[in-house]
Amino acid sequence: MTSCDRLKIHNGAKWKNRRRILTPAFHDKELLNNFVDIYNKQTSILIQRLASIKSEKEVNLYPYIASCALDIICEAAMGLNIGAQHNRNSQYVDAVLK
Repeated sequence: MTSCDRLKIHNGAKWKNRRRILTPAFHDKELLNNFVDIYNKQTSILIQRLASIKSEKEVNLYPYIASCALDIICEAAMGLNIGAQHNRNSQYVDAVLK
């Protein structure tokens, strides 16, 4: 499959087969409920971090949101808690967020 094939909207048999494979992942309530727990845990950390900001100037929220998103993605997709929100000095976190 070329990169062009991945970018196209598929129809017919190819589309139907891919849809059949992917659909269960978005309808498994137990799996989705596990993700909600991850979202809640990681956004609670984000809220605590944002609440601790002591500044009357503009604050760049990108590093906060990006590290939260990275924590959510790694934990939901791979089951790994990399602690990006707590450990910004990690080589992995730095490489991904650059």
